[in-house]
Amino acid sequence: NGVDLNRDFPDPKIGANSPYEIETEAFMNYAMSRNFVFSANFHGGIELANFPWDAWNSSDNPHPDHNWFYTVSRQYADQAQANSPSGYFTGLNNGVTQGGDWYVISGGRQDYMNYWHSCKEITIEVSDIKNPASAELPNFWNYNKEALLSYIEWLYTGIQGTVTNEQGDPLNATIAIDGHDQYNSHVVTNPNTGFYVRMIEPETYNVMYSAEGYIGQVHTIAVSSYTSFVPKDVVLVQAAQTSLSGVVTDSNTGYPINGVKVELQNSSTISPVYTNALGEYSFGSIPENIYQVKASMQGYLSQTVTQTLTGESNTINFGLVPSNAESFEAGVPEGFVFEGVNWVRDNSTAYDGDYSMRSGSISNNQTTSMEITLNVVSSDDIVFFYKVSSESGYDYLKFYIDDVEKASWSGEVDWTEVSFPVPSGVHTFRWSYEKDGSLSNGSDCAWVDNIIFPQTQSDVVFEVTTNGSPLEGAIVNFNQNSKITNAQGIANFSNVLRGTSKEYSVAKDGFETETGTVSVLYVDVTEVVPLVISSVINADWNVEQLSMWPNPFTDNLNIRFYLSSASNVTVEVYTITGQKVATAANGYMHKGEHQVEWKAFNGDVPLVPGVYLVQIKTNEGQQTARVIFSGK
Repeated sequence: NGVDLNRDFPDPKIGANSPYEIETEAFMNYAMSRNFVFSANFHGGIELANFPWDAWNSSDNPHPDHNWFYTVSRQYADQAQANSPSGYFTGLNNGVTQGGDWYVISGGRQDYMNYWHSCKEITIEVSDIKNPASAELPNFWNYNKEALLSYIEWLYTGIQGTVTNEQGDPLNATIAIDGHDQYNSHVVTNPNTGFYVRMIEPETYNVMYSAEGYIGQVHTIAVSSYTSFVPKDVVLVQAAQTSLSGVVTDSNTGYPINGVKVELQNSSTISPVYTNALGEYSFGSIPENIYQVKASMQGYLSQTVTQTLTGESNTINFGLVPSNAESFEAGVPEGFVFEGVNWVRDNSTAYDGDYSMRSGSISNNQTTSMEITLNVVSSDDIVFFYKVSSESGYDYLKFYIDDVEKASWSGEVDWTEVSFPVPSGVHTFRWSYEKDGSLSNGSDCAWVDNIIFPQTQSDVVFEVTTNGSPLEGAIVNFNQNSKITNAQGIANFSNVLRGTSKEYSVAKDGFETETGTVSVLYVDVTEVVPLVISSVINADWNVEQLSMWPNPFTDNLNIRFYLSSASNVTVEVYTITGQKVATAANGYMHKGEHQVEWKAFNGDVPLVPGVYLVQIKTNEGQQTARVIFSGK
């Protein structure tokens, strides 16, 4: 299919990198079925030993075990040179290179094994010729044999042993070096045997041993040389159960925050929980351990606390700092549009929270962009974070305001903050990833996160209805202003500043008052508010002595009332949601007592058992009362 399999694996920078070729899937399944701790893959085209990372160069992001990898690779190159003709295995820096320092790629197998399987792996390039003649293979074996055997012997160095429980059962444990390991450079045990191998450069380390459901341990271990062998068996004690609860509040107001995600980041088996309306969260029964507890929500800066949880119960309260930054935690907000290939939410890297926006996957001479048009209230700055992994000097992330390029970035750039001035008025902001005519390096994409826009304004339209029809004359209170709906049930509020959970109320005589909130972000908002007929009886008018029987009723309903003055009278029946069922009476009535008999099954709407509203309208007002239909 024309796919380079050494660009087809999951990648520590770009994530899954799917779909995969069947050969790639076959190897991935094989790796998943085993517990490899040390490996190599072989190529042709140059003669050298290439070590991680391929996805980054060493100046941007060296592997935590960079020095160890270099030493292992240097030994391989030296031994290959010693057992071969002059000039063999001398590519680049005399036969050794860090992958990204040669050239950055994504989807390589050695990064896949190191990052996704905690397996130390390098790439060995054995021939300048991609496909040497088969008659040459014995020579290449002789050149590399001693180097290969010595490479295998590294397995007998470093810290190694077993991790078991008190009963001697092997554990699926993680062994991590405090202050050293990152980007999955830790190692894990073989869960079937509890055995682990941690090859590492000489130093004294604080080694952390952990397993789900067990109390972690930290041991100080000295490794005196690259070839030292340090045996270390560890027995972990099963953790007692504990609990964790707390309250999450707004640090500015002190009010509780509903819907905050609280997660134990270093646990793969305990699901996140969310705060309730009182800002409360709770993890019921969890093993005692050291946890990284993270609270996050759109509109706030996330917060992480590392704490040892022991005993019967533990409490961690969070005060989240509000942020008007757009960090795409809840999705891609309405108003963002894409050109070319769509940008996507990406949880493999983010400046804040869990998600950022990543440029779409494109080919040479193509462009993928994300843009939004906003009405800026007053002059201010737009601020955002960006990250780039591209062919330096050729493939760029560019930022435009109103089609004017403001800046561009290429190469390997980690999360960086920038800001640009923006005058008041309507402006279009565009982030564009643009490729030249050939070659690709790195992840070949860009990311944007945590965008702080200048204050903007939008229009908010309230559509007030009853029983699906427009309701005229309703009073809408919103944004420190009041407006009355027109004949179409519309009340329009212009130039509303951006903000979340803005409160409103809608009221009209004879109807229940509705309250709620509306969030105004990047586009105009239409809020539909249905009103239902009020069930509150008001006595300040000309209907007196209202009574209805039988109540509950099964067939006919008698409605008796006294008019203190002559009037036009309409008697109507509605469902509890405001749908009109029937008109029981409609006409002019004199002062005095009146009785209306309504035959329930002569209405326009079939009745079902439940609560109904009888509304009496006169020239001076209206009155509503509840009745119950119990069924025929």
